[in-house]
Amino acid sequence: MFLKHNRLVSFLALSLIVFTAVLTGQVRTAQALTNCTVAADDLVYDQEEQNFLAGINEYRRSIGAGPLTVSVNLNRSSAWMARDLVDRPDFPDHTDTLGRNPLVRMQQCDAVAPNAQVAENIAGGPSTGAEILAQWKTSPAHDATMRNTSYVQIGIARAYNPANRFPWQWATNFSSVDDGTRMPPGTQPPPPPPNQPGVGWSQIPGSALDVGTSRSTGWGIGSNKGIYQWNGSLFTGVDGSADKIAVGPDGQPWVINSLHQIYQRTLNGFRNIPGAATDIGVGGDGSVWVIGTNGAIYRWNGTGFQQMPGAGSHISVDPKGNPWVIGSDLGIYRWTGNTWQKMPGAGQDLGIGADGSVWLVGTNPVGNGNYGIYLWSDLAGWQQATQGGITVGAEATGRGWVIGGGGQIYRKDAPGANGVTAAPSSASAAFTGSRYTK
Repeated sequence: MFLKHNRLVSFLALSLIVFTAVLTGQVRTAQALTNCTVAADDLVYDQEEQNFLAGINEYRRSIGAGPLTVSVNLNRSSAWMARDLVDRPDFPDHTDTLGRNPLVRMQQCDAVAPNAQVAENIAGGPSTGAEILAQWKTSPAHDATMRNTSYVQIGIARAYNPANRFPWQWATNFSSVDDGTRMPPGTQPPPPPPNQPGVGWSQIPGSALDVGTSRSTGWGIGSNKGIYQWNGSLFTGVDGSADKIAVGPDGQPWVINSLHQIYQRTLNGFRNIPGAATDIGVGGDGSVWVIGTNGAIYRWNGTGFQQMPGAGSHISVDPKGNPWVIGSDLGIYRWTGNTWQKMPGAGQDLGIGADGSVWLVGTNPVGNGNYGIYLWSDLAGWQQATQGGITVGAEATGRGWVIGGGGQIYRKDAPGANGVTAAPSSASAAFTGSRYTK
């Protein structure tokens, strides 16, 4: 995450005069004024915008500030700015492509009441409400705006353009006066492309059902159930067939076939391991965990599988040998060493890299049988990727691997746990009253 250095630029005194001279009389109802036309979809706020509203209001509650309501007028102004930001090749400041500063734009969107104090935060990069809230908390100027007890209403908008360096752009507008309008919640689906590489992802030749990687190599189960090894540019077949695969720190795979039999690959070929399973995970320390055919969870002790507490449907193991599991309720659970910790969210598959990066297939459809892909952040929670899919894996550096609904194989372009929906960096700027902070 990259926050631009702060700098202050004075507003012209004339702007303040216009502010008080034009906006006299009663507060008006929402209507599109000069250069403020936005798409119909922007007049409802999507799930991540709702998540941001819940997050900022909880944050304000924790410091004794009142909750913000969402104004139709402020949202119109925010939506106009978010779309303007995402359709520009650079990361601009608060002056839009029509040369308007936030105050003028809010006026032309009918979003400013007489004697109101206004503010704007903008950012490019994060896709989720939790992540953008966390980012703005780290910037004093943005944080001061969100904490300001004078503000009672907000406009929240994000826009998406895969061609932009920062495919997601956010704009939030604040006002100290309630204009009497309220935004209804919406349920816009996220826009990641379903069967083509999202921004920051590349398609790998071949078709697969499952993938597994280690510090030294990658493996996959082809759509024909053949077992393939990744050599850095393509997959080459080896003997055997399987449905599920996980790779140990030695670079050798463990697989489960269609009969639920478990095999470990050695220098002499595959050897059968006692037991039966439906999913398997191998940690960076070499520990092996499986989901049994009865849904129970088992850990390999060197000679057999020992039953552990809990049950699940999918499993992956972190570098320290602690598994993450998808439960029958689609809940996400992490083993702490002696108990299961319930994690936020819901999912259908997990993949963990040797660096500890955790990737998730969510439960939200994104088209053509695919679901949202997420990366865990200890600070911001689940961050949505620009790629959709049905199965996920992770290599040693944290790069995600995704299998699409048609068997397509996608790989994250850049390593690192912070490159999700945009370039490895993100940008932010804040405007308050008659000042720009950037």
